[in-house]
This record gives sequence, C-alpha cells and structure tokens, in this order.
Amino acid sequence: MQSYYDLAFEYGQSCNKRRIRRGTVNFYELVRLTKLVNSPRFALSAVLMADILRIRYLVVNLDPILACNLRCKMCDFSSSSYRRTMGGRFSEQDIRRIANQFFPLARRVQIGCGAEPTTFEKFPLIVELAKKFSVPHVTLVTNGQLLTRDHLGRLVGLGLDELIVSMHGVRKKTYEYFMENAKYERLMGLLNELGEIKSSLRSRRPLLRINYAVNNDNVEELGDFFKVFGHHPIDVLQIRPINKKDHQVYTSDLREVGDKYTRITNLVRSEAAERNIVCLITSLENIEPSSNASASLVESVLRYISPQVVWKTDFDWKEEEYREYCKRTRWRKAIFKSVVRPKEPISQRMAARYDIDV
Repeated sequence: MQSYYDLAFEYGQSCNKRRIRRGTVNFYELVRLTKLVNSPRFALSAVLMADILRIRYLVVNLDPILACNLRCKMCDFSSSSYRRTMGGRFSEQDIRRIANQFFPLARRVQIGCGAEPTTFEKFPLIVELAKKFSVPHVTLVTNGQLLTRDHLGRLVGLGLDELIVSMHGVRKKTYEYFMENAKYERLMGLLNELGEIKSSLRSRRPLLRINYAVNNDNVEELGDFFKVFGHHPIDVLQIRPINKKDHQVYTSDLREVGDKYTRITNLVRSEAAERNIVCLITSLENIEPSSNASASLVESVLRYISPQVVWKTDFDWKEEEYREYCKRTRWRKAIFKSVVRPKEPISQRMAARYDIDV
C-alpha cells in the first residue's frame, strides 16, 4: 500500500500544477517537501520544530459519531457484531472543546473517517469551527445520502475545501448492491445539486473527490466511469482495491483479476488526464501494509478523534489540556529519540488505516 505521504505527495503535485487554492496547496506542499527530502529523520525534526514554534502540522481525523446509515458490504458496519461494539456521539460542548484543543495546530481537518459524519446532526458546526480557527484544509468524507441541498449551500458558504463522496459502483444495480440502503438517484441528485450551488455562488470550493473502492465484481464497469459521471464537476478520482477488514460481509482478492484491474485503471487514468482530473490509483502490489519508516511520521502528526478515544486512551481531554498532556508524557522527548535513533513503525495498523484518506 502506498504510504500516506507518498499519496499525498502525488496529490500535491497535481494540485500544484492546476493551481488549486492556496490553502489546499500549502498542505500538500508541506508533504511534498518531506517526500523530496526523503528522510524520516528530517521530517520528524520538522515536526518537532513545528511543535516547539507552534506552527501548524497536525492532521486531525474526526469521527463525531460512531454510526452509519448504510450497510456497505465492504465495510465493517455491514456486520451486526461490529456495530454492537460501536456507538457514542459527541455533544456540541465536546466538539467545541476538541476544536479549542486541536484545531489551532491543524493543517488539515478531516470530518469522517471510520463512520458516517452526516448522521451527526451538527456536522456543519465542525466545518464552521475549523474555519474559525483558520485551518487551511477542511474536508468532509461521506456517502452523501443524507446531504440535502440546504446542507450543501451551507457547506459552500462556510468554505469547506473538499467534499469526498464514497461510491462502490458505476451502475445503479452494482452501486445499490454494495452500498446497502443507498439510493443511486440520491447520489446523482447530490452531484447535480453541488454543481448548481457552486456555480450560482461562483465558488471553486469545495473540490469534489470521488472515492471508488474496487473489487472483483465492480472492476469491469469502472471502465465506464466517465461515460456516466463525466459531466459532473469532479476534481479528484481515487481508485483503491478492496481492503480486507475483520467484519465485512463481502471479500475478494483483486489479484485474481490483476491484469483486468491494471488495464482498466490505466484507461481511466488516461481519460482523467485528458479531463484535467487528478487521479489517484493504488497498485495491487501496494494492497498490503508494509513496514516503512513513514509510519512513525504518520503517528507523529495524526490525531484520530472519536467518542471512544481522543487521540490517546490516557488523555483525559475533558479535564486536561493538550499541551499539558504532551508535557506530562514527554511527547517531544519521544519524537527527539525517534530523530536520533529511528525505530520500527509504531503501529502498522494505524498507518495502513490512513494511507489512502489524504
């Protein structure tokens, strides 16, 4: 699997070529620098200096609620046993405290990671707070089924930088089979409404990114993607093979149809380039997470937040300040040790989880 930073670098190069908004480019340019230097020690040193100087460097991935309105067959939420382990939501007061703690140091805030953020009634508040704290890049990851025209208008008005919509089929039958409880017509309506609202408000934001998860049964129709969706204002198309998860009800091994996957994704990449659309494709060789030095770097900048855990299990975030916790746990000393003597990846599982969602 491509590392988080490799993929972000590719995206950053494309964004830079197309001169997409300064705030977006800034985030990916920072990642681009770490790639050009190609030194985990240098990157970790930069993180340490940014923390000392209080320069933005965090990537905050926030699940305000652990629930989903769909039962996608390639997702853990398709399992009833998994759903029983989930649950919980933040209050508005919780969200405001989290924003005060993390957003001032964030370069990027992603709303929605392991669950569906639009099931949280006040999800636009998170965008509002992120922009209040001048976070350069704010993105919402969603299946799109619960987004209304009013939601879209508000998100555009708030300055959401990127809307990432997940889909697992080009045609109606496949889309609704893999995304159980979803309606294909609602997806099409959402894309039309977003284009209309951005046009009426003369807004370039949010960028529209489509995330397409590929398996043995939907890879063929991927070749027709632009025949069906080519008239929508898509800025980024991400194609990634199915991830093996613990509880999903559908599994497949794309390596069984590897030649077909490579042929079709090459065709899609070529057409995307003609349309000036950024195309991110994960190769089959990179499906499995690998031991790489960037895993420690990912953990040094990533802050995953959900109702079950706010970054670290021993962080009493309701009573303790973020800076106090870092000081108490000697966080800077740990980073310094990694600079002096790089260690093995802290958590391959965490690194793999965030490899693609840049």
